[in-house]
Amino acid sequence: MTNRTNDIPLSEAISRMLKSYQLSDKVQMADLVNNWEKLFGKTMAKYSRPIFLNNGDLKIKVDQAPLRSQIHYNEAKVIDIINEYFKAIVVKKIILI
Repeated sequence: MTNRTNDIPLSEAISRMLKSYQLSDKVQMADLVNNWEKLFGKTMAKYSRPIFLNNGDLKIKVDQAPLRSQIHYNEAKVIDIINEYFKAIVVKKIILI
């Protein structure tokens, strides 16, 4: 068999497909929702949840005012934890609702 010059790994092909169909944010959002408690613990998962991810903006619904303040003051750390989980810059800004 001959090697084709346009062969790419399957993971790269899937990544390109998700970007071309604009599905990468939705896939990452589903993954984030499923792993929210694992990333931030039971208390934060009980009183907050990610709602929407679009172009680096993550909307988080927070039910408790003290937790909202804590997330606001530690926004950079929350962004770092999420981006480290995905091993890419997925979240650039957090919007609390």
